Amino acid sequence: MRLPGQLSATTLGDLLGSLARAGATGRLSLIDKKGLQHSIVIRDGKVHEVDTTLGPRLGDVLDGADQFSYDAAQAEIRLGEYLLRAGQVSEARLHTALRQLNLLKLEQLFGLSEASIRFHIARPQSQDEANPKALEQDEFLHDRPRKRGGQVSRRKLPTRGEALQVLGLPSDASPTEVKQAFRILAQRCHPDRHPQASPLEKAQLIVQFSQISHAYHALVR
Repeated sequence: MRLPGQLSATTLGDLLGSLARAGATGRLSLIDKKGLQHSIVIRDGKVHEVDTTLGPRLGDVLDGADQFSYDAAQAEIRLGEYLLRAGQVSEARLHTALRQLNLLKLEQLFGLSEASIRFHIARPQSQDEANPKALEQDEFLHDRPRKRGGQVSRRKLPTRGEALQVLGLPSDASPTEVKQAFRILAQRCHPDRHPQASPLEKAQLIVQFSQISHAYHALVR
């Protein structure tokens, strides 16, 4: 499988689609114009982890993040694993938050228009207790920009007015109100919160989550 060397020649949706169809395992790296590296861990074609400084942090998607204490001496342990071991968050709650975080960070990477592409093949690895379930193809490929007819189509972020309307906020909403509204809506429509949903209902939830994510990022840029 050969991947393009530059993101400008393709889209992240096409890259992830190719890796998903190949059932690939490894790390997809995007090196942007500033030299920053953003990585997506792929296992058996599914997205397991999104590593980037773009987008929110774990505390932003965990309810009541202010109540959590994180000892700097534990810096070598990932925050999620530390909170789980300390009994400050349940495994189910952590997994839901981490999956939300992966989706939100992925949304940010879909906004990149130029970057060098690298893919490093790796052996499959076992998941530890702090890792969430992998993102399914319909979650990370639904409604994504694709390259068609030789041209790259990229999804535009909504205007401020459109984004506020999606989040149900007034025109003078503060950043804190934006974050609170996003957190509530994201928790409400995240597919993990609806395990009994039918395939159609799950697809609708994914669309809603994508709309909420785009609205949020349009307001926090």
